[in-house]
Amino acid sequence: METVRWALRTYRGSALLLIGTAAAGLTAVVSALMIGRNTLRLAPLQTPDLGITFTAHAASPADVQAYALDRLSGILVMLAAGAAVVCGLTLLSVCVSRASARRAERDLHRAVGASRRRLVRDGLVEGGVMAVAAAIVGIAATLITVRSALAAWPGTTVVPGAFAPMVVTLVAASVLVLGVALPALGAGRMPTPAPPTAVPPSLTVAGLQLAISFAVLLAATQIGSHAHLLVGNHNDAARGDGQVLQLDTTGSPAERAQHFADVIRRSGGVTSITSPGALEGLGTVDVAITDCGRCSEGGIATPQRAVAVAFSVVSPDTFRALNIRLVEGRPIVASDDWTAPRTVVVNHALASAHFENGRAVGRHIQIGEGPNNRFEVVGVVEDTQPVALGGSLEPPYAVYGSVLQLPPTTVDVLVRPPLRAALDQLGTVRRVVSENQWWAEQAAPLGWFANALWIGGGLVLVLAVVGTGAATHLWVAALMPELALRRAVGARRRDVLIQVLARAALVALAAVGFGFVLSDLTSAPLASLVPGMSGADFAASMRMALLLVVAALAGAAIPAWRASRAQPATLAALL
Repeated sequence: METVRWALRTYRGSALLLIGTAAAGLTAVVSALMIGRNTLRLAPLQTPDLGITFTAHAASPADVQAYALDRLSGILVMLAAGAAVVCGLTLLSVCVSRASARRAERDLHRAVGASRRRLVRDGLVEGGVMAVAAAIVGIAATLITVRSALAAWPGTTVVPGAFAPMVVTLVAASVLVLGVALPALGAGRMPTPAPPTAVPPSLTVAGLQLAISFAVLLAATQIGSHAHLLVGNHNDAARGDGQVLQLDTTGSPAERAQHFADVIRRSGGVTSITSPGALEGLGTVDVAITDCGRCSEGGIATPQRAVAVAFSVVSPDTFRALNIRLVEGRPIVASDDWTAPRTVVVNHALASAHFENGRAVGRHIQIGEGPNNRFEVVGVVEDTQPVALGGSLEPPYAVYGSVLQLPPTTVDVLVRPPLRAALDQLGTVRRVVSENQWWAEQAAPLGWFANALWIGGGLVLVLAVVGTGAATHLWVAALMPELALRRAVGARRRDVLIQVLARAALVALAAVGFGFVLSDLTSAPLASLVPGMSGADFAASMRMALLLVVAALAGAAIPAWRASRAQPATLAALL
């Protein structure tokens, strides 16, 4: 034990670095894992009762939202996996660097009679002490992080289990203990130094760490930008001076339709009555049959086509309230009431893809099952991008029915100016929020997710910087004979400094390239969470690339400075 205490005191800098690395790694991995293992829930959208018999494969807006949350959880688990890889590589790099610095000391112990068994035993005790300290700090930081994150989530949460965090903690502790103890097996042996290369394996490992952090931080930046744009664009377009009410209506379908018509007729401003999810761009997903006309595919006539669509019901003011432009025909009007023939409006994508020559007006479409679900297309509107979480999971084809023909029992009402008193007759008001708050709530999950990735990516970047420093230290140690030769023939200190930093910068640039590859692999699940996010943001990518290069140079700065400060006589002894 005396030997262990002496080692911890003498090499306390590297010991603290190992403890901090393991604690930061535990915080990043366990936090993302605990939050991502199906603990997040949003207030579910009410399933609209539209009076249509949908097929067994139909998916309501609530189903789409739940699936999107599962994808979000999966991405957080991927973050935990990436953080685990970076943490493990960093721990190993620091352990190897520490063992390299202590090689002379261990060789001396062997020379005076200490056995390898004793050295390994002392290493296990030393590593165990550091592992316990890292576990205490890491678990405390994890609890604070998880509680803060779950408290900030704009919904409900389920308390995660403790099995996975315990396994991760034990694995991290084992890596730390073995990393400290196993180098003692090589005490007294003089390994042949590997010749320096342009990009040694140690720096390649550092590049992998930097690439993972680049991919995570780039995703966080893009998601955060889209969340801010979502709120800003809708506030500008909709003027944000209204209210959104969620109502539970009563009565028969005919009575509900009459109540809706009365409110719309007496309204002096904008009154949009829609099925739950329609304001956010979510509809009930089901298979529809279009009356395509003289259409064909591959030379085979297809007068009728089965296509997945997102169906929702709207009122005459909805398209104006949401700034959806009419392309052809007419919108939903007040005369599309309970007694009128059933009509729908389709979006431009559906009209151009599944109706003859893109002319959908006057043709028919079958929604769901049963003979009474045949609708005439009376208009075509422009395509819109869903704004809700999971909106990109819905098909690009949208169909809008009339709320006066298919009156749901639960509706969302957007009114400008507020008409609360006039709406009381419709039923029970479950919730009232301002229009600005409504759009802010739609962006809140994306903003939270961006912050989670920023925190996780930041911790991963810190670990990558530490790993870069440890890797550069080993690389510089292997490069010392070459540096000695350069200093012997007249190279200056700044030449040595520039040489080391230049190679670290090259590794960082390579990491940026690999980071783009990793980012591309995660683009598909991210696109399902962030509607409208496609491709890389060039400005954000350049900012992240610059941050990565600076981080790599920061990690390599201390080893480079030490190499440049070494005296030529000291270096010459290595030749």
